[in-house]
Amino acid sequence: MIWRTSIAAFAVVMTSAMPAFSEYALDVGANTCTKWVEARKVRGGLADVVHAAWLRGYLSAAAALLQGEARGAVFMGKNDQRLIEKADILKQIEATAIDAWMDKYCQAHPLEKIADAIRVLVSELKQKTGYLQEAVCEISDLREGDRASCRKAFGETKQSTQSSQRHLDTFEIALLMKRGDELVAAGNIGASRQIFQLAAEAGEPMAALALAETYDPSVLEKLGAKGITPDVALAQQWYEKAKALGATAASGRLVGLAR
Repeated sequence: MIWRTSIAAFAVVMTSAMPAFSEYALDVGANTCTKWVEARKVRGGLADVVHAAWLRGYLSAAAALLQGEARGAVFMGKNDQRLIEKADILKQIEATAIDAWMDKYCQAHPLEKIADAIRVLVSELKQKTGYLQEAVCEISDLREGDRASCRKAFGETKQSTQSSQRHLDTFEIALLMKRGDELVAAGNIGASRQIFQLAAEAGEPMAALALAETYDPSVLEKLGAKGITPDVALAQQWYEKAKALGATAASGRLVGLAR
């Protein structure tokens, strides 16, 4: 279901929450990402619901403000109608993708404030829809030569962030990681390997680590995986890849694999 949640969702949770949690809910944005990760451990629990509602309320407000900003620019003749269309940063974005992005970001930045994490999220959404380029490069009083230079600069920046590896954006990688974890939990190791490999080939260190684990004999034994053949060589290959990509846990896994 495409996400079109309004700030009303936040109000519903707030009015139904116990009074003892009212201050906690209002201060969600001031909490560190550690609190987000802790809240997500119990899906559907009060802390999880409060954090999710705050996130949706904040993003809905940010999207509404951006729409107003875009409409103002169009009204003043600075940009054309395309800016309004690209200001719709929640268009075609699944709620699960947003949650998965926050999970991934907060695990990587545990000491960062939740509100700061969401500002990064909004920035990425603006880039994903093309809003930033439209707002900067397509203003009416920009000369055509400058407009072309601006577009070229955005294009070069985008290309520089893409490696020769398979390119997936942050949201796609987060969803792949989430799906891979679900498959492992369900005992479908074979399918999880395919999912993790897609993200690993896009340069995601935790995906390379997770993929290596699906071949690691000790990990498969702990999972109680049935009918799955371990492969020490592939486990080593992907642990080394994970280490090269920056997964700190990979070094210890390589030592354990060698024993």
